[in-house]
Amino acid sequence: MIRWQRIQKEASKIAGRGITIHGTTALPEDIRAFVKDDAKQVEIVLNMKFNKTEKDVVLSLAHELAHVTLGDEGHGDTHTDEAKRIEKSLNSALERSKARGTKVSKPSRKSDRT
Repeated sequence: MIRWQRIQKEASKIAGRGITIHGTTALPEDIRAFVKDDAKQVEIVLNMKFNKTEKDVVLSLAHELAHVTLGDEGHGDTHTDEAKRIEKSLNSALERSKARGTKVSKPSRKSDRT
């Protein structure tokens, strides 16, 4: 299961502004993901042919968010190091949410009390 809301929340913190994550299968085969960035909003589009697991999504988002945090389209050592840092941050946030657990409460029904 991919925890989209938790991933989006952490990605937004990393980007320092709102983020929208889209998924599609309509991208060319050579594109795993891409980012559109402006001063107010970041949009990341994931190719769902490649992003099938939470690990895949984290790797793709880390790569694209590195472009955002560095303000650079390059793919050198600096980008690789930043993507690894972001990947760790995303994974840590997911681990924290897993450790806290999610309580699912059943809605109470009046008829149950009578």
